[in-house]
Amino acid sequence: MSLGEIPSGARVFLEASIFLNHFLGASRECRALLERCERSEVRGLTSALALAAVAERLMTLEAEAADEPIPERTPRSRAETAAKSHLHEEAVARIPLMGVEVRPLDLRAVLLGGSLRLQQPLPTRVSLDVAVAREAGASALATAEPGREGLDGLRVSRASDLP
Repeated sequence: MSLGEIPSGARVFLEASIFLNHFLGASRECRALLERCERSEVRGLTSALALAAVAERLMTLEAEAADEPIPERTPRSRAETAAKSHLHEEAVARIPLMGVEVRPLDLRAVLLGGSLRLQQPLPTRVSLDVAVAREAGASALATAEPGREGLDGLRVSRASDLP
């Protein structure tokens, strides 16, 4: 199902890829979904972990654009890059203003994520996203990534305007 087919009133977990493709201008569907969240047509939620992933990726892209050392290389270069740039922080700070509820990642979600990984082979971050989504009562998960089918009873919607 595409992002545009998410029914009004649905409670949907938004993966980090939705925000990244919105901020990078890569997907009109991601942007439209966030606009629906802002108008309260869709009840969007995400996790603090997803926001951290968005910040990390945007910080890396900022560093590359400024021809700075890539932040993942060393803790010191990561801290120096973060001090020089703050566009990634501004982007992340806008997410709650888009009508998206930010849920914490707590021990209960981490344990549930581990249990989910025992049931099906999932990357750690995906299992944690599913755990937070389930605990928050989401019925669907929105993503821009391929291969997210069959996520523990969550209906998966994907941006169809991306490869």
